Amino acid sequence: QVGKSCTDFKVNQEKEMPYRNAMDFEEAQEWHREFIVKMGWDNSKTALEAVALIHEEAAELGHELRQVNTDEKAVAAEMADIVLRVMDLAEDLNINIGGAVFDKISFNHQNIAHHKAKGRKV
Repeated sequence: QVGKSCTDFKVNQEKEMPYRNAMDFEEAQEWHREFIVKMGWDNSKTALEAVALIHEEAAELGHELRQVNTDEKAVAAEMADIVLRVMDLAEDLNINIGGAVFDKISFNHQNIAHHKAKGRKV
């Protein structure tokens, strides 16, 4: 199922798109999925190929961060590309990524002592 059309979202009449700061994970995933389908990219890769694309975007982010004069917009765009690739994979695997992120953050908060005991610096 493709999900909602972008016209089903609250629309900013000036930009003809969902409100930038009001979109949640589910809405973003559905809106991104609509783009993927329109491009004909749905079901065009395996899960491992999708992971390789996520890695490629992470490498592009690393490249942007290594620049002497880091361009904040370019860094943000590469970070967004990573999130979009993860959303794409999540959709292909029928994973509610917003719910998974919430569950992981909740798990981390409930296990702070366990995480500290591992002695990780970051």
